[in-house]
Amino acid sequence: MGLAPSILFALQQYRLSLIDAKNSYDQLHPIFVSWTLNGYALWLNQKVAQKLGEISEIDNYLLLHQHILDIPLPPNPFEPANPIEALEEVSRKEVSCSLIIIDALDLPALNSDRLSAMFIRDLVDEQTEEEATASELLERSRLFYNGQPPQWGLMLLNSWLQQ
Repeated sequence: MGLAPSILFALQQYRLSLIDAKNSYDQLHPIFVSWTLNGYALWLNQKVAQKLGEISEIDNYLLLHQHILDIPLPPNPFEPANPIEALEEVSRKEVSCSLIIIDALDLPALNSDRLSAMFIRDLVDEQTEEEATASELLERSRLFYNGQPPQWGLMLLNSWLQQ
C-alpha cells in the first residue's frame, strides 16, 4: 500500500536533509581531527551513525510501502575557519532537518494514516533531541573559545566528549 503523496514527499525531503547533514559531518570530521579535537570528531562520528540510522529507518519505511528511494545529494563543501564555525554548521544542519520533519506533522493525510503519523512523530522526537544536543555543544563551546591557542576550554570539552 502506497503512502499519500504529501507524506511521501515529506519523508523524501527529510531523508535528503539527513543525507545533506551526514555529508557535511563527514567533511567536518577530518577538520576536527586536524585541530586535535578528537572528542569533537568522535561526537561527529556518533552523529553520522545516528543520521545513517534514521536514513535507514526511512528507507525501510518507504520500501515497506513500496516506494523507490530518491537519489542522494552530492556533498556541499564547507571549510570552517575555526571550531565554532564548524559547530555552527552542524547546528544549522540540525535545525534544517528539524524544520522539515516538524512541518510534516501538519499534513492532513496523517489523519487517515496513523502508522505514518506515529512514524513521523518518532522522527520528530529523535530530531529535536539531536538539534538540542548540537545547540548545547555549540553554546558550551562558545563559552570556552577565545580564538587563541591553546584552546584550554575546548580541550576540556574535547576530553568530556571522548568519555
